[in-house]
Amino acid sequence: MNERGSNRQETTNIASNEFSGDLTRGLPPVPSVGGGSGEITSPAVAPESEPAERPVGQPESSEAPADSPRSAVSPMVRIRREIASLPQNTEGLDLDRVAAFTGRLGLRETLTVHLEKALKGTVAQLLNGPDAPYSENLAGAYVSKIDTCIVYRNQTYEALNGPEYIDCLTVHEKAHGSLKSSMGGFLEEGFADHIRGRYVVEELGLPQGLADMPTDMTDYSTNAFGKASPKLLIPSCYFVRTLDHLDHKDSAAASSFPSIAVTSIAGAAIDSLVEKDPALGAALIEARRSEEGLQEVIDRINAIHPGLYVALRYDYNNYADYPYGLQLVRAAVGKDEPKIRVPKPGHF
Repeated sequence: MNERGSNRQETTNIASNEFSGDLTRGLPPVPSVGGGSGEITSPAVAPESEPAERPVGQPESSEAPADSPRSAVSPMVRIRREIASLPQNTEGLDLDRVAAFTGRLGLRETLTVHLEKALKGTVAQLLNGPDAPYSENLAGAYVSKIDTCIVYRNQTYEALNGPEYIDCLTVHEKAHGSLKSSMGGFLEEGFADHIRGRYVVEELGLPQGLADMPTDMTDYSTNAFGKASPKLLIPSCYFVRTLDHLDHKDSAAASSFPSIAVTSIAGAAIDSLVEKDPALGAALIEARRSEEGLQEVIDRINAIHPGLYVALRYDYNNYADYPYGLQLVRAAVGKDEPKIRVPKPGHF
């Protein structure tokens, strides 16, 4: 989840949309599907710097004058410090491996905290006030206004997939945290989950995913978006073991089955684009750092098909549209997906 981007929605069959992101780029709300809840946070602002270090020779107990710029800590810095000071749980995680992987890719390092689910209410109050809405199923978020990634432990899914489940979620949120230029909800979530997929394959050595899939498969859970949703082949690296909440309300009695996060649909689209133009992978990472990199991404995606970037940037940012965004990409790269939705005039 990327706190700058699309409004979150929950669905019953898609792993609780565990790898979903940013909530404040002004995209229209997504209707709740399958009894889920949405979440909106405050508009993103540039992260504020920490206050200046204490001058050499100045006693630590001295106080700055009331009119001094150092007399007050900005609200965002205070919130960042308070969240960073909450009790963290990193037991079993391989965060050194995560940091080494994102570092090799050249992604900016971001403060990341790993918290128990019981602290969700505390975090929501710190970020938005006591009446702020927040989702019980929210797995993690990059909160741009405090430049911090927040990841919640999930004992149920960790028991099914191992602690690597949280490592992968951490990679996803850190990918969001590297953002400099906005690419819209679909491309942004797609990038973050594409990076997570690379971590699963390249770093963990699990091309069949945490769910140990025998092959890529059509994700039937996309039906949660409606009868007209296309069924598309999703790479096996995105699948995790989840619980069948449709049949069992009691998690202890629920059966385990493979499923994906909704953001993996967008991740599969980025995979297809990079497969078509391998140089796009490096350009996507450079776009996190510079406007020149973003322009190269635009040019390369449009070279695959004229107007494709604009269509993906603006037309498929609601979660319910993600299958159609993937379908559009598969058609553009020649994957022969039928019944492609026609984008807005002039976009494709």
